[in-house]
Amino acid sequence: MPKRSVAYLLKIITPGAACLFLALFLAQGGRLAAQDDEPRGEERPGMTETMRRMLEDKLPPENREAMSATLCVGGMAGPYPCNNVDLLAFIPLATFGASSGNDSWGWTDPLDGKEYALMGLNNGTGFVDISDPENPIYLGKLPTHTSSSSWRDIKVYNNHAFIVSEAGGHGMQVFDLTELRSVPLPPVTFSETAHYPAFGNAHNLAINEDSGYAYAIGSNTCSGGLHMINIQNPTNPTNAGCFSADGYTHDTQCVNYAGPDPNHQGKEICFNSNEDTVTIVDVTNKAAPVQLSRTPYAGSGYTHQGWLTEDHVYFLMDDELDEQSFGHNTRTRVFDASDLDAPTLVGFYDAAVPSIDHNLYTLGDYVFEANYRSGLRILDITDVATANLSEVGYFDIYPLNDNPSFNGAWSNYPYFASGVVIISGIEQGLFMVQPALSPDFRMNTTDPVLSVCGNGNDSTTLDLTPRNGYTGTVTLSAGGLPAGATPSFTPNPVTPPDSSTLDVTVSGVTAGQYPFMVLATDSALTHTLDLDLFVSTGAPGAPTLVAPADGATNVSLTPDYEWTAATQGQSYELEVATDAAFTTIVYTATVAGISHTPPTALDPLTTYYWRVRASNECGPGANSAVFDFTTEDVPPILLVDDDDNSPDVRATYTAALDALGLEYDIWDTANSDNEPSVALMSPYTAIIWFSGDEFGGFAGPGATAEADLATWLDNGNCLFISSQDYHYDRGL
Repeated sequence: MPKRSVAYLLKIITPGAACLFLALFLAQGGRLAAQDDEPRGEERPGMTETMRRMLEDKLPPENREAMSATLCVGGMAGPYPCNNVDLLAFIPLATFGASSGNDSWGWTDPLDGKEYALMGLNNGTGFVDISDPENPIYLGKLPTHTSSSSWRDIKVYNNHAFIVSEAGGHGMQVFDLTELRSVPLPPVTFSETAHYPAFGNAHNLAINEDSGYAYAIGSNTCSGGLHMINIQNPTNPTNAGCFSADGYTHDTQCVNYAGPDPNHQGKEICFNSNEDTVTIVDVTNKAAPVQLSRTPYAGSGYTHQGWLTEDHVYFLMDDELDEQSFGHNTRTRVFDASDLDAPTLVGFYDAAVPSIDHNLYTLGDYVFEANYRSGLRILDITDVATANLSEVGYFDIYPLNDNPSFNGAWSNYPYFASGVVIISGIEQGLFMVQPALSPDFRMNTTDPVLSVCGNGNDSTTLDLTPRNGYTGTVTLSAGGLPAGATPSFTPNPVTPPDSSTLDVTVSGVTAGQYPFMVLATDSALTHTLDLDLFVSTGAPGAPTLVAPADGATNVSLTPDYEWTAATQGQSYELEVATDAAFTTIVYTATVAGISHTPPTALDPLTTYYWRVRASNECGPGANSAVFDFTTEDVPPILLVDDDDNSPDVRATYTAALDALGLEYDIWDTANSDNEPSVALMSPYTAIIWFSGDEFGGFAGPGATAEADLATWLDNGNCLFISSQDYHYDRGL
């Protein structure tokens, strides 16, 4: 947000010195810091052993930057170890304004097929439009119903999200997902559509979408067993019954049973992970559920979660404490559930790494596992009858190690029709990845724009990479080119790994920009790549400058430069100087669009001159007219208001500054991670950052601001942070 562009930013001018204030402030006994609350813990009676161990392993959020699409090449996708899984995008926790992540689920809009990721956070639920998974859009957050918690669980039914948490008094939130169809100016703060208060905390939630019933488990009701809820009318959930005969249930999958057991076909059956057993319950009659079997197994540490194969014959299960308790590697157990009254353990698969397993989901011939420090692991289960599973892909979101600790990947969701899989990271954020589990190939180019002046040609290189053992031959073609533009590929067809040169020859094509597409085809496999052809017939005209206006004063130190498009302009060179003759140029940039905001700040109270020149393949055009502007004055101190206004403690700081006669600006984060950038901070010699009673993700600088502050401090500046909750949120 540009400085002073909204009402949050105020300016007060008084005389003074920044670091003198800091010294005096600290000398006064830290009265402002005392306004922060004591750190909030999550220990409470009734916690399971896995929950206690997770709190012991809790780490602060990782300061990671957002990432765009990155292919898995040579076992790495950027910093992440991988195999047969490409990164599409990554959204860090800082974007969500949260200090930790947990569960994840997905929703596909039945109207248009758009896909959305639902991300569990310590302080609410985040919603992300992933219909273009390489350019996800964070739409906003539904805040927690009561307090923050490390545990939150989400499921979907009939275009509504249902959310539970270990937070005291939370109950079940209901949110109408159709609100995501039109979100102006995201991200926004959503409100719950309905609320079910018949329990307080709950560890988990399952939904049988075929019956319209939800099952809250690990709640403070039903002895922690199945708390059954009729959600057929999503905004009016009603209590349907309890199953408590086998005590606490940590997770469950409930289905309309279609497996081979003739005695139970067509009934509604829940497959419960009950701490030390797999317990199967017939819940067809919610008023009188029937336990069909209770199956212990050797080597149990904590029966955590499992999922049926699609034919309802086998139940794959992960035990959350066996790796720590017995020292073996990540273990996936396979139960034969063809007789629901007497399931049997077929065997188990041990991975090559020792990480703890957490949530797994089956899809066709694969099981997708979120295994904490070893990330997403994908196993082939075609030989599930003998528990002979094999790993075919992985994406490790915790590259440091694969130790058996409670950090890294919490969950995954593999059921989008697009094949996109989302991974929720505890300390990281949300990953969108694309597995290549069957033989396939990828096509890419580093130069997506071909430029021609008049009649001529330009070329680009197309790189084709095999995936998962692909050995076929790919035929290339182009579509969407204008008449007079002729493509050729050399070689064609191509056998990956290899590259082909695309050459486009132009004759008699009108000047303009022409989007077109390259198609790569091998039998049923087809991939496309979007490119642009830019044709010029002469040098471009001169653009007209728009902002900052000629002669403008009090201009931001990081101005938003704007100009009109030039005739046949393809790129634009911006120059900023301290003299009208441009002998001393202080900033220059070449951009494709007609606006630009520089990443570095100008000097205060200084007159600058700027101009823009367009270019294309035929050459540069004439310079625009020259505009001048004068920058604003900037005091030495920036006061960052980062509290939640309950109470509002800003006046305590401004009163102290005023009493000392110091100059300062105020930046209000508006109870979010809308924080000053390094460019905005650069003119100030001191920053005072307070968070008051803020807690749960927004207290103090976020990941991006932390990195910016490090750069700013390296220049010899002074920083004072009054926020014990900032330290607590980050595990310090």
